[in-house]
Amino acid sequence: MSEPSRQGAGSFSVDRSVVDRSVIDPSAAFRPRRPLSASHRGERRAAGLLTLLALGCGGWALYPNLSASPRVPSVSHVALAPLSTGAAPEFASTPSIQPLISGRLNLNTASEAQLEALPGVGPAFAARLRAARPYRSLSDLDAVPGVGPKMLARLAQLVKF
Repeated sequence: MSEPSRQGAGSFSVDRSVVDRSVIDPSAAFRPRRPLSASHRGERRAAGLLTLLALGCGGWALYPNLSASPRVPSVSHVALAPLSTGAAPEFASTPSIQPLISGRLNLNTASEAQLEALPGVGPAFAARLRAARPYRSLSDLDAVPGVGPKMLARLAQLVKF
């Protein structure tokens, strides 16, 4: 029935009856020769249920994106608290560690590194701040290109003139 092919490290044998039947009926090579046992049927049933469950979860997750009803955001008109002009944070210093900024930073005497330590200030913006010196008030700071209302509100508590 079976003829061994080349002998050696990778030797194998071919069942000619299956090969001959698969030429006539291509699915014959994949058919089981005996009926599946109850455990195999249970495994197939469980695998099918898991596949259906996974497809169901995927559809459930995508359903909100596929619905035709538009979602309109709700707007609430709540008055915002005014900006506090409280004290700037004070950082502790040790003999070996000195913070770049402690308290309010004087924009007229600050170094480039100290200006870059301010929130939202990078090297280019720090150079523009140094070029626009001297500062006497927040209106002078507001005149610097790149300083908008948000930046002005953010820096107002951290700087002095």
